[in-house]
Amino acid sequence: MTFQKWLHSNLTESKYSRASIARAIGVSKPAVDKWLAGNGYPKVHSLYYLCAMLFPSERDKEYCKASALICKELSECGS
Repeated sequence: MTFQKWLHSNLTESKYSRASIARAIGVSKPAVDKWLAGNGYPKVHSLYYLCAMLFPSERDKEYCKASALICKELSECGS
């Protein structure tokens, strides 16, 4: 699974729009769109707030999962 697929799946299952997620975590809607398109990743604090919003009771577990996906992808591309 990629971060892009993880995000898309979890946003689809949530009650939140991309715009409401962006406002709540302090980023722009184009930033969220960029992540969904697989053209970038959230900063650490934005990812944490995103996980807190989508998974209030499993925030830390999902944060670790998303972080691991990003780390794996960045390692594969040599970043």
